[in-house]
Amino acid sequence: MVDQVIMQKPSKLPLILAVVALLAVGGLGYFVWQLNKNASTPASNATAVPAGQNVADDGAMPAPPAGGVTKPYINDSLAPYGKWVSVDGEQYWQPHVAQEDSAWRPYGTQGNWVYSDSGWVWQSSYNWGWLPFHYGRWLHHPANGWIWLPDTVWGPAWVSWRNSDEAVVWAPLPPAASFEVGVGFHFGGSVGVDFDFGLQAPDFVFVSTEHFCDAGPELSVHFFPPTKVVEVFKTTTIIHNNYTVINNRVSISGPAVAQISRATGREINPRNVETLAVLRPRVVGTVATRAAGTVENAAVREEKAAAHKHEAVVKKPEPAPVKEHAKPEHEKEKGKVKEKERP
Repeated sequence: MVDQVIMQKPSKLPLILAVVALLAVGGLGYFVWQLNKNASTPASNATAVPAGQNVADDGAMPAPPAGGVTKPYINDSLAPYGKWVSVDGEQYWQPHVAQEDSAWRPYGTQGNWVYSDSGWVWQSSYNWGWLPFHYGRWLHHPANGWIWLPDTVWGPAWVSWRNSDEAVVWAPLPPAASFEVGVGFHFGGSVGVDFDFGLQAPDFVFVSTEHFCDAGPELSVHFFPPTKVVEVFKTTTIIHNNYTVINNRVSISGPAVAQISRATGREINPRNVETLAVLRPRVVGTVATRAAGTVENAAVREEKAAAHKHEAVVKKPEPAPVKEHAKPEHEKEKGKVKEKERP
């Protein structure tokens, strides 16, 4: 008898198990990757303006209260544009841009000096800039960088001024430099008009006098390099911390208008501070997030919605009916002949 060898088909079970195992490993790997991704991404805030988008159109801000700026208003309106940090028991605010750019500094980036009926005023390009550049004090913290301590007294710019034959120099006043209308400045006690508030050369912005009135990025281009500021600082003198109160607003002395006019070759006339973006936000409304690179406050969105609704209601006109051209007489006669020829 011839032995008959029966060939059995190989089982598909091992192959199926291998495929299932590969899919499981791949799925687990993707799950771990997604988990790590989510862990490294900060939680989103529906009302927050994304970091880095701090230019003039960086979102609407609510209008200040009719009675004046208050601490609760400051806390709520600035929260989307930065973070609050606790330093020595005080709550300081830091804009997103200061967190991202170590070279950023207040009264030196995205803004310019304008002479007004309240003296030299810093006009910021940031929509939030009308608030921390005209209220409160700035501190350059060794661990956090530039941070801002709120206050509710408005000023054209809370800075200490110095100048020389070649430069105008300014630095943000530190938190200990308090001010009281009718009394003047305090710094652990009453101070004179030539007090330096403990500020040193690195605290100041240095720019040549002829470029003092330059606007926006053009101003920062002319900042003196760190290697030069120490030597120039030695040649500067304090511009007296004199102040006056005009229309219930503080006006603090700065560089002489005649000096700036000669150096820049411009005729400088005072602007009405009410016409500048230094008393309220450029864009007033509820805080809006940026979408597709643009910012729309509530009024703009409502206007667009109304326009869209109008377009939906208005129907397109019906096309005019196409008229048939009358047939020539000889064509009509041909038709009659054919009808007669039919059986």
